[in-house]
Amino acid sequence: MSQTTCCVCAKTLDETTTFKIGDLTYCRTHYQAAKLAMQSTWQRSGLIEVLLSMVYVFGLGALFGETPYPQSALTITLFVVPPVIIWLIYIYRQDRLEPEPIPHVLGVTILGALLGWTCVYPIAENFISIDRWQHRSTEAKYVSAIAVIGLLSQLCTYLAVRFGAYWTDEFDEPTDGIVYATAGALGVSTAINVHFLLQYEAIIPVAAVTVIMMVVLIQVASAIPIGLGLGRLRFGLGSSLRMSILFLLSVLLCGLSTEQVFHYAIIDGILQPTYAIFICSGLLLTVLIVGGFILNRLQKRTIEGNLPRIKTTYRQDYLIFGIAAVFLSGGLVYGQRFISKPTVQTVLDDQVTITLPEGWVSSERDNIFQARPEQIAEIMPKIKIEKLDVQIPKNSSLAEQADLSLTNLTEQRRRDSNGFWLLETQEKQAFDGKPVMQNWFAMLVISKSSNGIPVVYQGTDIVVRVGKRNLYMISFVGPSSDWDQPKITRLLKDVRIGK
Repeated sequence: MSQTTCCVCAKTLDETTTFKIGDLTYCRTHYQAAKLAMQSTWQRSGLIEVLLSMVYVFGLGALFGETPYPQSALTITLFVVPPVIIWLIYIYRQDRLEPEPIPHVLGVTILGALLGWTCVYPIAENFISIDRWQHRSTEAKYVSAIAVIGLLSQLCTYLAVRFGAYWTDEFDEPTDGIVYATAGALGVSTAINVHFLLQYEAIIPVAAVTVIMMVVLIQVASAIPIGLGLGRLRFGLGSSLRMSILFLLSVLLCGLSTEQVFHYAIIDGILQPTYAIFICSGLLLTVLIVGGFILNRLQKRTIEGNLPRIKTTYRQDYLIFGIAAVFLSGGLVYGQRFISKPTVQTVLDDQVTITLPEGWVSSERDNIFQARPEQIAEIMPKIKIEKLDVQIPKNSSLAEQADLSLTNLTEQRRRDSNGFWLLETQEKQAFDGKPVMQNWFAMLVISKSSNGIPVVYQGTDIVVRVGKRNLYMISFVGPSSDWDQPKITRLLKDVRIGK
């Protein structure tokens, strides 16, 4: 004869100590706790977590200000972990009848993080190359946000729940779909945020926590339709087709909301924290309110008991993988429209040959060549190559003049910026074996329209000695969010100087 146990603490029960809510059995203590939890509302608990998110963003911004901090494991942990904790609390405030075991919830979160880290940006950047075309037009931004990033992030959330919790005995009520989908979304958002922070040499707290919380709020909001679909499907309350439609809704919600936030919260190229957080919070609260009504209906079905547990087929997986294939193929084909062959230019009296990325324009005047992306923006990368007018005094050498020119340019950058860091100095041979001196640097610039928020740039200055009397200065500066040292190196590696 099987024994009756509490679904929370696994305590053995007899007839006098057994209490039931639907098909779930409780001891007296956890029965009272379940009844009390059922009196709270989805909307109120979601509001609490949204308010905590705002407190975290504005509190951390006020505490650390706009002072940049070097990238480190400590700073990344400080910025990324608190949002995850806030929304893990949210998970347990929704799991009213039978709180899920902590290892199961964290397991789904970790699986979501692993999937997000290995799939989202590796596929988006290395296979579909969105970094080469997503900036080309407004339409391209939406295509990349929906068909690529939105699709991949939501697919990772779906897979984390589907193969991390869906088949377990702990998935024993429809609301568990939302619980585990939120956990998976937290893992995916963590991977996206770590990828974001690793692009920067220096981290500005107010900007970093704003973007991090934006990602978390949007990913949590987008995961709720997936959770509703899986919860209903598991207990025969929905169909594979409906699950696919809810998955599409999640993808659209993720992509559209991301682009809308950036559209309305970025003013003159600078992200405004207040606008961004309030827009994301409003989006999430809207989703929570709608989801709350559906959750309450599912809760009533659970209380009524007799929920069938369906032996699910893989039909919905085939449908969702088909959707993913169509979206990613569409994004790949769309992006190829903008990816043309690089432009090779010979400039400065045919002494310099440079290969420019697609979509870049250039100009040449007075022994100075300059190039930038065709799309004009306040924050953009720029490359400059100048043939220096060298007068070598007696008792001096071309190498000394090269060192002096590089030092003068470094001091000028230090004066013109709001913060300057000389990251690395190198003397080597490059550009077909020519002696060069190279500085890598990062700097902060506060634009007139940034409301005091500095923009982090990264770049390099290179002085090249050609022959006995010629010096060429190669300079590149770009926003550190888009241009790191390896990417800059790839751009400059094909420069040729001298016939």
